[in-house]
Amino acid sequence: MTSFAPGIEAYESQIDALTAEWRAIRAGEQAHRAAGVVTYESQIVALAAEWRTVIAGGQANRTSEVASEESQIAALAAEWRAILALEQANRTAKVAAWEARVAELRAEHDALLRDGAWVGGPDDTLSILGINRKELYHSALLAWLLDPQSRHGLGSRFLEAVLRRCTSDLPTSDLHRARPALEVAQGNARADIVVTGPGLCLVIENKVDAGEQPRQCDRLFESFGREPGALFVFLSPSGRAPETATDSAQGAFHPMSYADIASMLRDALAHAPWKGATVHGREVASNYLATLEKEFQ
Repeated sequence: MTSFAPGIEAYESQIDALTAEWRAIRAGEQAHRAAGVVTYESQIVALAAEWRTVIAGGQANRTSEVASEESQIAALAAEWRAILALEQANRTAKVAAWEARVAELRAEHDALLRDGAWVGGPDDTLSILGINRKELYHSALLAWLLDPQSRHGLGSRFLEAVLRRCTSDLPTSDLHRARPALEVAQGNARADIVVTGPGLCLVIENKVDAGEQPRQCDRLFESFGREPGALFVFLSPSGRAPETATDSAQGAFHPMSYADIASMLRDALAHAPWKGATVHGREVASNYLATLEKEFQ
């Protein structure tokens, strides 16, 4: 290539470098990089402007080689614009396909809603009311289930299951006379649930999320431990041992988890005699099992 001036030589070197770069971009399929697009176009525009300045200033004679360089610049610019146009067309097609698919999904969703097949949210009473982790409500339901005379239709089956976790010496013949009570104060302690009957005093300390009070289990043992047939259960989500039971109380408390409660209730419901049960009572017991299975698995 004929050399006209130092500025022309620098320009030709830039043209060669850009041409080589462009071939590398095409070979490496890097034409989709937006930052490179902007930089490349800016260089093309700058070179074209510089070249026109060179020509206008009389620093070079227009030759066939110069015309060839200008043609190369124009061809590169045109090719680049074609790539941009194709990329935009591909992007538009992809967006259109995505919008069509979204429209299909919306139509399917609307159809499911109309048919009542799209449902969500809780279906157990405690969760609906937002009290599924409230200790007092769990204690109330447990006391109701432990009452052989309640209208759940379980009889003493659930109570028997709890007692079998604590002792092998069950007063089964008199369990129908057992009666539960909540928040029973005695001595310097208050028990969450106490079930009493002939030769029976079942004390349950219930912990859902709360921690233990100072010497809580020791005080319960001291206050109820002399009752005939005294048994102690420490109920928690994990079935952990109580931290405040020491010495004799430590051996007296039987750790029990809510998963254990769910298992015993499930078995009681499957084998219940259903004597004296009402439809609503049976539903309450089954609904509470759903809460246990969802909340404490």
